[in-house]
Amino acid sequence: MKKNFLWGLKLFFFIIGLGLWVPAGAQDQANAGDDPETGLTEEEEAAGEEIEEVPPEKKILELDIKTSSLTELAAWCRSLGLSEGGSREELANRLRDYYQLAPPVSDPEEAGKRTIIIESARSSEYFTLETVDEDYARLRGDVVLRLHEGDAVHRIKAWEILFNRTRNIITATGGVEYVKEEGDTRETFKGESITVNLDDWDSVFLNGMTERSMAEDETSFRFAGEIISRNDQDVTVLTNADISNATNAEAFWSIHASRLWLLPGSDWAVLNAVLKVGEIPLFYLPFFLYPADELVFHPVVGYRSREGTFFQTTTYVLGRPKADSSSESSLTKIMGGGSDMERSREGIFLRSTGRKATDPNDTRLSLILDGYANLGFYVGTELALPSKGIFGPSELSFGLGFTRNIYQYNGGYSPFTNTDGKSEWNSSQLFSFTLPYMRYRLNTKGSMSGKLGTMNWTFPFYSDPFVDLDFLNRSERLDWVKMIRGEDDTDETEKDPLGSYEWRFTGSSTPSLPGLAPYLSNLSISSLTSAISFGTKSSNVSNDISPNRTFFYPNKFTIFSISTSISGTPLTLGYNPASVKTQVPNSVEAATQDDPLSDLGSPRSPWEEDTDAASAGDASDPLRPPVLTQQFELLSTGGGQFTFDYFLNPAGVIELQFDPSKWAAVDQVDWNDISSVLSSFRTDSSFTFTFKEPVTALYTTSLRFFGSASWQDYVFLNEDSGEFSTAAAVNSARARAYGATSFSTSSEFITTIKPLYQNAVWGNSNIQYTLRGLIAKSSFVGTGQDPEWDILYGKWDDTNIEIHRLAANLAASVREKNQTLSLTTELPPKDAAISEDAYLRIWLTETNVRSKVNDPFDSDRTWDPVYVTETLRFGTNMYLQQSMVYS
Repeated sequence: MKKNFLWGLKLFFFIIGLGLWVPAGAQDQANAGDDPETGLTEEEEAAGEEIEEVPPEKKILELDIKTSSLTELAAWCRSLGLSEGGSREELANRLRDYYQLAPPVSDPEEAGKRTIIIESARSSEYFTLETVDEDYARLRGDVVLRLHEGDAVHRIKAWEILFNRTRNIITATGGVEYVKEEGDTRETFKGESITVNLDDWDSVFLNGMTERSMAEDETSFRFAGEIISRNDQDVTVLTNADISNATNAEAFWSIHASRLWLLPGSDWAVLNAVLKVGEIPLFYLPFFLYPADELVFHPVVGYRSREGTFFQTTTYVLGRPKADSSSESSLTKIMGGGSDMERSREGIFLRSTGRKATDPNDTRLSLILDGYANLGFYVGTELALPSKGIFGPSELSFGLGFTRNIYQYNGGYSPFTNTDGKSEWNSSQLFSFTLPYMRYRLNTKGSMSGKLGTMNWTFPFYSDPFVDLDFLNRSERLDWVKMIRGEDDTDETEKDPLGSYEWRFTGSSTPSLPGLAPYLSNLSISSLTSAISFGTKSSNVSNDISPNRTFFYPNKFTIFSISTSISGTPLTLGYNPASVKTQVPNSVEAATQDDPLSDLGSPRSPWEEDTDAASAGDASDPLRPPVLTQQFELLSTGGGQFTFDYFLNPAGVIELQFDPSKWAAVDQVDWNDISSVLSSFRTDSSFTFTFKEPVTALYTTSLRFFGSASWQDYVFLNEDSGEFSTAAAVNSARARAYGATSFSTSSEFITTIKPLYQNAVWGNSNIQYTLRGLIAKSSFVGTGQDPEWDILYGKWDDTNIEIHRLAANLAASVREKNQTLSLTTELPPKDAAISEDAYLRIWLTETNVRSKVNDPFDSDRTWDPVYVTETLRFGTNMYLQQSMVYS
């Protein structure tokens, strides 16, 4: 053993002496030009100066890139939305381009430097083949060789290792085990023999097996093959490969392929692959490539019990699919890229450019082709357009389905009948045309806007209520986990077919009419709508298997529905307020001269001691009440102002109702079968006369007349339709329309006086009188054949008088806090009552006290509870509140 160790030590130093790493002569020559003080050459000193100028954060990034493994670099690129395919050097350069880092200065001597340690060997020898002029070293007997290169550690165990020093090739035979550890990745190769080129790490295994494990998810896989080779681009190729789970002694599942490629990053491909569960073949793939970069072509394969085996394909002619993380399997999430990155088309790939996508709603155009073993085929297209000019975002979805009936036999499904073994293909109805072997679906929506207004539209159109259930249960990502497990891809959530839909066009407009002001100050069309609604009805012709067993029919056509608002002030009498010089004192000066609390100083906490007040005596007591006795000079304004303004809100609608009683099947739908045409009109209006002092609002008196009027009647009523087949039905319908025809008008008188308007503290205090009541209204008392209305006039009673009230509102503005006290008296004919509502605001506190006494002048007066609410406000969004009720 001692002899073997000495031989190994001699061989170790012999390799060093022959210049396996850095030749001694070259080292002496390199040191000849070194600086005697620093030991560096002029080039190294210049490079050092350049390195010092690099920002520290870029130094850290460069160090992270240099010390990261291939897997770590691929994951790093994936997190940034960059392509994760390629060798380690390509991934590193891709990251340097993303972070705008300068390429590293290459040092061939450092790049080729390796450390080889012979841990054990029973015998060793060195010899030269003079024929080919190659030097060899042979190690035999439980050989363990370890090689360090950067952060990667390579360890080879074998019975015999032959090292070709001239070509830098190692060949190991006999129970070979090769382990590579780099970062969190550990790769293990086992086989009969291995040949490795140390210059580019090309390697070949015979009858080998490899295991790969990831520390992040602690998942490992076993790859076995007759020949396993790997080149300098880290591409591993397995011939007659078998893949299984490495953690189980017995493989519950496995994949056998004639050829398997493990590409850098997350790319992989198989040729002639068979998926097995135990020993039972389950699925065959002639060829499959799973790229890390996104494809414009998205194939999905699966199985459902009703539709059978299916394939679904989506090809993007323009744009890219929207990210849908909820539909991705765990394997897809691991291998996917950044969804918010800009992509450029390279062949059939959508490769990331490394830049954030500027507009995620770019134009998207995709073509769809799906096939189902039992159901049939579906072809369609999806188009999404972003906002441009006057047009808003628009979407279009269109598809045609060629399907047949699916029958259920003994818990299974079949597209063939029991009688003759033939298939029954479905047809559909397009208005009055029959489409054989075809079903359709169309859904489009969009909008446009301009100076005159906006318009929105929604236009869905379906051949039957089941078309979305059959064709929209699809995905653009293959769920590998579910496919490997052999699970049925049927959604367990029971989905209902379409019940109804509507064609709708809606618009709005607010035109500018400055030439009509002030007679017409505002004219706006808040809503202008035209719509056709569709309902569903069961067919008594089709069987319970065909999708035509339930069909859509036109239910109601809203020819138009409009809602507008009109307002203006056509009459103004009196003087122009801008021409009158206001004599209201300046707010700052008024606060100083007239504010009885101006001597309190700056705001402070209520419990803070006031030293000035203590020295000045009671006259400076900050808690003393304000002086209510004030003297003012009435302001000479020169007169009042009289105005008349109006407001109208007219709305109208015309609805056409179809008669579906004659339609027993989809081919019997006739758009000329009209049941009725109903027209409705309604308007809310208000006319106000106001007399006020416009400068100071010393007094304001207004008289307002307001009300509403509505009209409804049948423009057309088909007495031959199913809905109005009897005279009683006709009379009932007309009576409902007449009952909706009515009018109501009321009046309101409000006068307000602000006697303390000149005072900056009490200026908002006022006395207000309000009277509101009914003038007249109509009531329908007739029948459908003999319509008649009564007019009811308002009376001076508790029912027709809504409000009769006198209120005194005392308001004080102290230190930018509003203190209010309101006393309100209900006057006859309303039930007499006096109510009080007070707000006191000091610093952070806000106190509200309110109460009411009913029949205050009667011996049987009653008191409502006293409500007290205390609030502490510590800011805009934070407060503490406590409420109390005293009965």
